[in-house]
Amino acid sequence: EASPDNKIDFATVKADATVTVSGVYYKYTNSSGKVYHEMVDAILEEYKEAVIEDVESEKVADIVAAGSGAGVVLKNAVVAAVSERSALLTDGTDYILAYDGAKAPAVQIGDKVNVSGKAYSGTPQITEPVFTVISAGAPVPAVTATDITSTFDSFSGTVGDYVKFTGTLTETTNASGSKYYNVAVDGATRIGSLQNPSATALAGFVDTKCVIEGYYLYIASSKYLYVILTKVSPLEGDYFTVNPTAIDVTASTTSTVINVSTNQAWTATASDGFTVSPASGTGSAQITVSFAANDDTENAKTGTVKVSSSLGEQTVTITQQAKSTSIVLTFPDENSESNKVGSYEKTWTAKMNGYEYSITAFNNNNWSNWTYIKAGRKSAESVATIATVSAMPAVKAVTVTVDKYTSGKLKSKPALVVANDASFSDVVETVTVDDLAQGDVTWNVTAPKAGLYYKLVFDFDKDGNANGIVQISKLTFVQ
Repeated sequence: EASPDNKIDFATVKADATVTVSGVYYKYTNSSGKVYHEMVDAILEEYKEAVIEDVESEKVADIVAAGSGAGVVLKNAVVAAVSERSALLTDGTDYILAYDGAKAPAVQIGDKVNVSGKAYSGTPQITEPVFTVISAGAPVPAVTATDITSTFDSFSGTVGDYVKFTGTLTETTNASGSKYYNVAVDGATRIGSLQNPSATALAGFVDTKCVIEGYYLYIASSKYLYVILTKVSPLEGDYFTVNPTAIDVTASTTSTVINVSTNQAWTATASDGFTVSPASGTGSAQITVSFAANDDTENAKTGTVKVSSSLGEQTVTITQQAKSTSIVLTFPDENSESNKVGSYEKTWTAKMNGYEYSITAFNNNNWSNWTYIKAGRKSAESVATIATVSAMPAVKAVTVTVDKYTSGKLKSKPALVVANDASFSDVVETVTVDDLAQGDVTWNVTAPKAGLYYKLVFDFDKDGNANGIVQISKLTFVQ
């Protein structure tokens, strides 16, 4: 924990730097018996950035081992594949991506090149590449494509693995006009994604079922399997698939889409209360299914869409959830890109489903793998609060889901303050519970009515051993 007296900001320290730090040393053991060593009120006395030496080699492995940010030169590499923003290079054994991000590389498959740039710590990659072509027509290592269609969700490979898979190619254009090409593989949760392919190479294949061949690069966000494209070809024979076949939507949702992938004529019919558009067509298409919001607070609404062709019929089941009678805040919230904090002292704003909350003295660890928030400090007392920013509908109870809690560290009973105003100066009532505990903790409101504001207050003593006295993953305002 940094001291406020620091002259050097800890946030400026880079990896591999040499530092001299002074402060108060603590050693403690948690409830699981794990020993921790920490320094609090730390002052950064001296800071010296690491000197990273440039690496020059004909081996991809040496470039990868150079370390993130190191200057590198890969010599006598052969271009195995190209896209609009990158080139895949090989030394005959291993592969590495040279990624520009701004322009297409001026190289072709079979060029022998020297490439200078910077090493990247994630996927084996050279960024800011500068290509020098030595010669053309060099042999590219012979490869045989491994069909991963049936194992798409479980596939795990290394950069340069040559693969193929079958799916429906889609084109998406973002707000800035950039085009993205994805492939929906039948029965798979993952999505195939083509790394900056040439639109010309894909002409005539969009919205059709086709076979993709290319070199595997990486998996992003646990969902997108990226390849650098080398070949696309039509799927031979007749085909007809519909996906997804099961769709769950919220009570307020009034439309969804179904993807039809086929080279046949087809028709679509919907059950009562649901409509489809278009209701027929030839070839691949996207069907929009429309329906009313579900105002039933007890029962979900279910509908079906049947899509038929000469190759058979497929049924899609749509389940619309019952209308919720609660207002829920979970983490990370809808404002997570703007409210990242890494301390137990700041105030930040959470947003979800049209409601805002002012949160004080809770840490979210910059949302780095946290699906919860923590409050309570090791070396200082703190008052942590969660307050509604706008007036709420009538709330009869507030429930907090506590994942972890260190007992005996509260200076007073956890309180729910109910007020007529956002500043909580006109208090209607204050409800307390005896203590926190793992699980759901509930504060019951005596006289629920619309237009009130709610603030949870946790007054912590210092822990003495560790930060994070309480860990909370959800708040529920029960109507």
